[in-house]
Amino acid sequence: MAVKYVAAGAAAVVLVLGAAAGVSWWAGGRFEHQLQAAARQDLGEPGLRLEDVVVHRGLLASTADAVLDVPAGVYPVGIPLHFTTAQGMALDGTVLRVRVRMGDLADTPLRSVLAALNDTQDPFLLRMRFGWSGQLNRVSLDLTPIHAQLAQGHVRVAWEGMRMRMRVRGFYDKGGSADGTVHWSPVDIDAAAPVDAHVRIGAVDETFTQNGRPSNAQSTFSMTMGPTSAHAQGRALRIDSVRASGSMALHRAETGFGDNPSGLPVGSTRLKDLDVKVVMSQPAAGELDMTADADAPLPSQPLARPGMSPAQLQQADQALLAQVRGTLQLRSSASLLQSLPAPTLARLLQAGYILRQGNDVVSRIVFDNGHLTVNGHMLGS
Repeated sequence: MAVKYVAAGAAAVVLVLGAAAGVSWWAGGRFEHQLQAAARQDLGEPGLRLEDVVVHRGLLASTADAVLDVPAGVYPVGIPLHFTTAQGMALDGTVLRVRVRMGDLADTPLRSVLAALNDTQDPFLLRMRFGWSGQLNRVSLDLTPIHAQLAQGHVRVAWEGMRMRMRVRGFYDKGGSADGTVHWSPVDIDAAAPVDAHVRIGAVDETFTQNGRPSNAQSTFSMTMGPTSAHAQGRALRIDSVRASGSMALHRAETGFGDNPSGLPVGSTRLKDLDVKVVMSQPAAGELDMTADADAPLPSQPLARPGMSPAQLQQADQALLAQVRGTLQLRSSASLLQSLPAPTLARLLQAGYILRQGNDVVSRIVFDNGHLTVNGHMLGS
């Protein structure tokens, strides 16, 4: 009888180990498939894609290398990436965990820039976790701190980094949703004599939601920025706080989908209900409030392409601007305009570009068909 129990236990262990190995191998296959699929399409933006993907697949862990082409003017910037995975069942319910770091930069301009910031090893760490269905569940991104001496040591930059955390429910496949938070640490910049200046950019905290998929989505955001100040040669600037919120939507050309989560026609993007409030105390105390809405085309490929002349680039920019539609409402405490020379302020009032309303000044700016009007007056007319 004891022999039967031992044999049954051994068989159960073999089955569990076999199942675990099967899950690990399947997870490695999903990793390879997803990387190869990503290399065949733009990653939500024209020209943003993975190139030169090489995968080394294993049973419990895999590695891969690729180059992320980022559109930057006429020629893209290539950022090497190195992927490592842990495959198999984990206590958090995931079966695939992927870490992405900077790959070998070799002798490139980007390497020189990062070397100046003392950050050539791990400028970022991206982590992704996938569940049983192969769907992305969670994403985290960390940018490492920067403590650098620039301009022959006359400028010091100190920054403790950025962290982003996002929960995903199918967003990067056929559609779903995601939400997350972002924290940017304060930035301190000190310049030695004769400038003798100090700038502090306050910490930024943001929450966001996304619905749809990279090619057809809508999102909302809300952010706050802590105190920001600048001091140089007896002059001071202080922004006590910044608050902003709004929503964005985009719809790129896509196939195989019957829904339209963005609510927009193909090839368009929209900024809606942007609301920004800035509170200042130096050099003058007051508030600046801004609301805006805008619609713009969404090009299917980068505007700047190899072989284009400066005239062609300018023509492409003008053609894009001609299709932009937007309104901007500005309300500012009149006290914030005290630093303007009196003749300049008088000319702005006389031209109707700013209007007085009690202790405030207001402007309504409209951009349509390539023309800009302020309070109904065409700029430059």
